[in-house]
Amino acid sequence: MTSEQFDPHFICRICQMVVLDAEECAKCQNCFCSKCIKQWQKVSHNYKLVDPPRQALISEYGKRNLAVVCPVCKEGYTGTPMHRYLKNKLNTFLFKCLTCDLEKPLTYEKIIDHQLNNCANEKVPCPLRCEQLHQSANTDGDIPRKLFSRGSELKAHLKERCPNMSVTCSKCDSEVAMRLKKSHDCVKALRGVIAHYSKIITQQQEMIEKLSAG
Repeated sequence: MTSEQFDPHFICRICQMVVLDAEECAKCQNCFCSKCIKQWQKVSHNYKLVDPPRQALISEYGKRNLAVVCPVCKEGYTGTPMHRYLKNKLNTFLFKCLTCDLEKPLTYEKIIDHQLNNCANEKVPCPLRCEQLHQSANTDGDIPRKLFSRGSELKAHLKERCPNMSVTCSKCDSEVAMRLKKSHDCVKALRGVIAHYSKIITQQQEMIEKLSAG
C-alpha cells in the first residue's frame, strides 16, 4: 500500500504511507499511524512548554509542563480515533499486497489482516525472539533485526536454526531450548521437576489442613 494517487487525507504525515491504526490530531485533523505518532512522542525535541512563562526545565518536574507537538500544526497534540465516516470511506478503496501476488485486490481492513497474519512473503521477526541473544552478545551496539518470510523461510528457521526452539530430551523427556541442548543436565532437570511438584503438594496439604480445621 503506497501513497501514490491516493486521497492525501489517508496518508500518514510521518511515514507517508496509508495510515495503519489511524488517529487524528484534534486540532488540525491530520492523520497519523498510531505507531508513528507514538514513536514521535518518544523524541524529546518534539515537545514544547505548555506554560511558557514558567520556563520549566525538561526534568521530572518540567515534564509536567510539556506537551507533545503535532508534526503538522505544531500545536499541543491530542490524538483522537479516526472518524467513523472516514473509516468507512477508507474501506471502500481496494489495495494490492506489495509482497505477494494476490488474485484480486482487497479492502483496507482485509489487506491489513492479510499483511499482518496471512501473507507468506511478509517479513516478520522470529516469534521466539532469538535476535535478543545476538544483540546481548554484540559488544559494538545494536545489530539489524533479523526478519524472515512468514512462509517456508520462517518454518525452516524454527525447525532447524532457531536457538530458542524447544526440543525434547530423549533421556528425560524435558523440554530444552536448542541452544542449551549440549549443556543440558538430565539429573538437574529432573530434580527441578521434583522440587516443583513437591512445592505444589506442600501447598495442597496446607490448604487441606486449613479446610479441615475450619
